[in-house]
Amino acid sequence: MLQLEKNIIYLPPEVKVYQKGVFIKFNGPKGKEKLKLPFCCKVKVNYNKLYLKMIGNDNLERTIKSIIHNIIQGVSRGFGIEIILIGTGYRCELQNNTLYFKLGFNHSVVMKIPEGININMLKPSHFLVEGSNPEKLGQFVSTIQGFRPPEPYKGKGIVRVGEKIRRKQVTKS
Repeated sequence: MLQLEKNIIYLPPEVKVYQKGVFIKFNGPKGKEKLKLPFCCKVKVNYNKLYLKMIGNDNLERTIKSIIHNIIQGVSRGFGIEIILIGTGYRCELQNNTLYFKLGFNHSVVMKIPEGININMLKPSHFLVEGSNPEKLGQFVSTIQGFRPPEPYKGKGIVRVGEKIRRKQVTKS
């Protein structure tokens, strides 16, 4: 691959990129994102290409490039994580941009949904979390999982679809 080719990021036609100072704004059908560039990074936007040039610090180049790729994918297609509540009586309700969890405590756990994240309720114990920023999405889902992490003995808890839970055998006495 040519040295010049590896610093070019191709943009899908539905994504619009605007540069203002050290900030780059990405607009797409799934949302808007903003990225602050480090001082050693220069970006030039030309039609459907984004040219990335690093001054002095080449170690940061791949990181910045992968962050830009994630933002482009997020605003064009979006990211999603499915969550299942496993346990007797575990359920979730969505009301006015707030999630109410019933997780076996003597009270409901209330969580406000941050801006940029959408919730689609598939069943009372199964829902889909969608967003354009993978960092915010992962942080939100891990906060939800912190209420009832997956338990290795009975398998109860809040689980991401596709996540493997290592089950332990119950000791018999």
